[in-house]
Amino acid sequence: MHIVMNSRPTILTQVSTPGANLRYRIPTRFGIAIALSLCVHALFVGGTMRGLVNLFPWLSQADRPPLVVRARIAPLPPPPPPPPVVPETVPPPQVASPPPPHPVKRAAPAKPHPARPAPPPMLAAPVPVPDAPVVAQGEGSTPGAAPAAAVPDAPAAAATPAAAPAPPVPPKAVRTAPLPTRARIDFEMTLESNNYKVWATQDWTMKDGRYRILLNAKAKALFFTLGSMTMESAGAVTADGLRPERYVDERNKKRTVVAFSVNEKSAEIDESNGNHKTVALSGQAADVMSITYDLAFNPDVPVGTVFTLSNRDNMEELRLAETRNEVLSTDTTSLNTRYYDFRRANGSGGMQVWLAVDQGWLPAKLRIMGRDGAVSMIATKYDLNPAE
Repeated sequence: MHIVMNSRPTILTQVSTPGANLRYRIPTRFGIAIALSLCVHALFVGGTMRGLVNLFPWLSQADRPPLVVRARIAPLPPPPPPPPVVPETVPPPQVASPPPPHPVKRAAPAKPHPARPAPPPMLAAPVPVPDAPVVAQGEGSTPGAAPAAAVPDAPAAAATPAAAPAPPVPPKAVRTAPLPTRARIDFEMTLESNNYKVWATQDWTMKDGRYRILLNAKAKALFFTLGSMTMESAGAVTADGLRPERYVDERNKKRTVVAFSVNEKSAEIDESNGNHKTVALSGQAADVMSITYDLAFNPDVPVGTVFTLSNRDNMEELRLAETRNEVLSTDTTSLNTRYYDFRRANGSGGMQVWLAVDQGWLPAKLRIMGRDGAVSMIATKYDLNPAE
């Protein structure tokens, strides 16, 4: 059986045959219309999206091709030659024409003044002429010639004076210092390695151009003496300050004696074990007792001065490295001091000295770096000019 449907009211036509499946056929005109509609929509949609993509670039997810820039380095053209130097032409100076002459005004004739009487002539005193000595005509004289005028001899003062001998240089007077002639100082000595303390007394005496410094220290426990130390320096007070001659260092019955030569160029050392040696001195002779009082004679000693310091049987060279004013605070008081820092040749510490300015420049503190470590001595009491 065949069923035929009109193509106008229906779109699809179903054809059935015996023993066959149903098939749908699309009319040709309708297919062409659909294809044209798809093409128009594709053009419209493609152009619109391209415009949107160009308008909002950040909405595009497609990767853009990389921008390739090709550059070529071309050599720079040679610089143009400098323009020729044209010498500057200086115009000739213009000579100003002289101004036209002005009519000369004639001055009215001056009225004659009454004539003044002429002053009387001044009479000059005659200048005395020394009498020329009479020259006798004799051998070597020309007859008839006028005698030559004698030239008076030049005064003796016009002659070149001889160099007067220089007056003799007076000898230097013995230098004075604000030090008292006698003083006694109590010290607290501390061995810094173990903080062991010992109390000592130092006596200073200066008389008849001589000085003597004596320090005694004893370590006691109840009624027993655990150790003792004595240091003594003696010498002359010269125009240049203190000059030690003999230094004695005795510690626990071990005695060392140092004798300085007169010219301070060497020293003889006698040790407690019987050894004797001679040591050359490269700087000013000093010991640990005399150097503090010598600074009172020379408070403005220049930085760089070299001393050869005797400490027991050791002689070492110390150089003054620094000086300054300093307020020294102790357990009992504060002192205005002058500070001196002495250093060894290698720059390490050697000795520091503080002088009490208000106590006659007596020593206020010493700090010595020795073989047993650093030892400090701090003054606790001053007694100026005590009774003998």
